[in-house]
Order: sequence, then structure tokens, then C-alpha cells
Amino acid sequence: MRADLEDPFQKSGDLQWQYEVASGSSTLQMRAPGKRVSAKFIPPRAGRTLWCPEFSPLESILADIAKISEYLNIEHTRDVVRYLLAKPSQCDSLIDIIYKVINLKKDYFGDEAQLVLTLNVDPEITNEYLKFYIQLPAYPDDFMDTIARLRSNYYEDLRKNDIWILVSTDFKRI
Repeated sequence: MRADLEDPFQKSGDLQWQYEVASGSSTLQMRAPGKRVSAKFIPPRAGRTLWCPEFSPLESILADIAKISEYLNIEHTRDVVRYLLAKPSQCDSLIDIIYKVINLKKDYFGDEAQLVLTLNVDPEITNEYLKFYIQLPAYPDDFMDTIARLRSNYYEDLRKNDIWILVSTDFKRI
């Protein structure tokens, strides 16, 4: 992690934001201890949550992370958020590819597979990127070939947007 990258959570006094849709309402409630803020919720389009333009980049990313975390586990959430904030011109493309991988995981591995999103940080190089791990109860012989086929579905999006996201496994059993 780059030490010069400002911690966005410190701006909010390290508050834990909670997102909930008020029952029977189209208003998203964002709560921090002692403070309640309402914002108009725009219904999702093509699986992607869209937010009002008056939301800050941090609020938009936190809302996306809250939605994404319904479908996968996120390790080191703060690092993932910092990474997305550091790439404002690529953030929408990254989020779109995350949703694409979520859908592809289900197509290729079914509901039993678990998906984990993390930020790959290599201390020997400065190139950070998002990485998914697919975890299964048992790994078939053609597992890595199946991952390669899954990856081929989003390579064009990566090339077109000059970004990198890796799908692999850590071979942990669930």
C-alpha cells in the first residue's frame, strides 16, 4: 500500500457506514453514529447500482462495496476502497468487471463456489491490482482450465480500459 495515499476513512473519523433501504421507500439511509443522511436512490441498471451525482466518490464506492459484499467476501475492504478511490477514471470499469466476474462465477462454478475479492499488493513491485479467489469444497481436475475459460470472458474489457483484475484460487476448501 502506498504510504502517501490518504486514508479516506480518517476523513469521516473512522466511522463505520451502514447502508439500508428504508422499507417501502426509495430512499437509501446512510448511517454513522449520531448522524443520519438521506439520499435519493436510483434503481439499479444492468446489475450496477447508480448513485446521485452529489454523492462523493467515497460514498459511491462504499455503496458499491456494500452491494458487492452481498455476493462475495471482501478481504481487506479498506485496501480495496483505497485502490478504487486512487483510480477515479477506471473505477466504473473496475466495478462493472467485478459484477461480471460475480455472474461468471455462478455460470462456471455454480452456487457452491465461494468468491473472495482482495487487493494484490506485492512489496517487490508497485503494481497493485484486484484479485479474486474462487474456493470450492472439492477441486476437480479441470479446475484451472475452467478458470482460464472464465477469464477469457473479461479480457477484452481489461484491455479496452487498461486495467488488470486476476481470477485465481488459493485452493482453500469451503
